[in-house]
This record gives sequence, C-alpha cells and structure tokens, in this order.
Amino acid sequence: MDWPLGDDEMKTMKVNRPNLIEIIDILSLCPLLLSEGVISLRQHDFISSKSSKSEKNEALLEAMYRFSQRQFQLCLTGLHKTCQGHVADILSKSGGELYNF
Repeated sequence: MDWPLGDDEMKTMKVNRPNLIEIIDILSLCPLLLSEGVISLRQHDFISSKSSKSEKNEALLEAMYRFSQRQFQLCLTGLHKTCQGHVADILSKSGGELYNF
C-alpha cells in the first residue's frame, strides 16, 4: 500500500510555498513527472495551461498536496534529475520548518 504524505511533508510545502513558487523550474520538471508516471496527462495539461511560471508552480504544488509517499519520492528524484536538488533539499530536509534562503 502506498501511504499519503505525512504531516512534515505537508507542513514543509505550506510554509515554504511562496519560495517554492518562485524557484521551481516547472518547464523541465513537468514533462519528466509525466513521463515517470508521477502526474497524469490531465494534471500535466492543467499545469501547462497556466499562463505564468508562478501559476504553473502553484498548480504543481496543489497536485503535490495529494501525492502519495511514492509520488513524492519520485518528484524529489525528478527535481535532482532536472538540476533542482536545492528544491528537493527544501522539501526533504526542512522538517516542516521555513527554509532560509
């Protein structure tokens, strides 16, 4: 069974949301998440339909709130694959706290 995200992951995304919206490179990440089966074609198309980078990142974060543990780990791997390890570090190491940039 694939477990839902825990409280720490959810809190980390919420407290770091404003910064994550600004720093995620969605253009390289979104196609990878689709090809890896992390997001569906419908989610990909919804994210891609947004007009600005910030809006796209907001849509991705909204999808991430509903990720399973497996999807979240695959997303972290995708962030590393797209040279966004710093974002993966925020999501995996801040323990629900605000990450200082």
